[in-house]
Order: sequence, then structure tokens, then C-alpha cells
Amino acid sequence: MPRYMDEPFSLQLAQLDQARALLRMLADHRQTPLPQRVRSICARMVLKLGEIQREIAQRPDMLTMQRGEEDRRGETST
Repeated sequence: MPRYMDEPFSLQLAQLDQARALLRMLADHRQTPLPQRVRSICARMVLKLGEIQREIAQRPDMLTMQRGEEDRRGETST
């Protein structure tokens, strides 16, 4: 998926790509000595991050509005 600097959330989408690639390796039984339970968690995280990527790519305006509302209410802490 190509990224352009003017694309909303382009940095975050690229970072999610990196995180998903690392988690895919951790989920692969040929590439890690982790037990199945942990590999399964990593695989679920790959799927969840993919859902987040799709939401960011398809609805950047909605996410921007949500963040603005959180900022106005002071709810941006983690």
C-alpha cells in the first residue's frame, strides 16, 4: 500500500505496517521459539492492527473529528 506524505495519518499507517510485520514473525512457528499460546496472541494482534489500519485509511476524517472532541474534553491521556 503506497504512502504519500499528504495522506492523513501516513506515519501511523507506516508504523502499523512495521508492527504487523514484526508480529507476523512472532506468530510464525518457524521463526520463533514462542509457545503456541503466545504465537496465537501475536496472530490476533496482527488481525486487530489490520482492522485499525483499514479504519484509518477509510475514515481519516472521522478519526480526526473524534480526536478533536477528545482534546476539547481533555480526554487525550492514555
